[in-house]
Amino acid sequence: MLLRAFLIGLCSIFSGCGTLFTPNIDDLKFVSASVINLIDHPEITWLGVKRPSLDVLEIIFESQTNILNAARELELNITENIFFCKDGANKYTGGINQIGGVYGFGLKGEITAYINESENLLKPKGKSLYEYKIYVELAKKSRLNPFGQSIPAFDLHHPPDDLCAKIHGGNMVGMYFNSNIFTIPKEAILEGIRSSRSTN
Repeated sequence: MLLRAFLIGLCSIFSGCGTLFTPNIDDLKFVSASVINLIDHPEITWLGVKRPSLDVLEIIFESQTNILNAARELELNITENIFFCKDGANKYTGGINQIGGVYGFGLKGEITAYINESENLLKPKGKSLYEYKIYVELAKKSRLNPFGQSIPAFDLHHPPDDLCAKIHGGNMVGMYFNSNIFTIPKEAILEGIRSSRSTN
């Protein structure tokens, strides 16, 4: 609380905080892609009235940074932006994804919602790096996003391109950061889908 008050004071002196005190997260690296069903994972945020039986792509990535700790100390909301690499990160505000949030590996939900959980849960057994998850629907009809932009339909069973992703953090004081962009190869997406079919 004292840290937050101190930072608010500094922000009132300067024109804005921007990235002045936020973490430099530039080492995000893709680990794996697999398919899970949303109905089996209540820890994944779903904004609809009823949680559907819906296959989603689970993307695991890693970093040397404890994003959970940064979210806790600076009261950051952590979100993701998933997009087809050829489109670029800024073509659609917020990307093509509807399922929001960045999830700590081993935690019960989003980083922002579980900032009091133990940081040790973020490192799987035998791992030296922190691991995180984001999710994207396998197929989606065209729609308008909350910013009034028309998002075209897509189907990851036939991906037109690699997926790219980055994460963003920000708070009410005006601090923010944008991570590096990492790539989820379409071959990895297709392999994740094939593996899920072989186990069902």
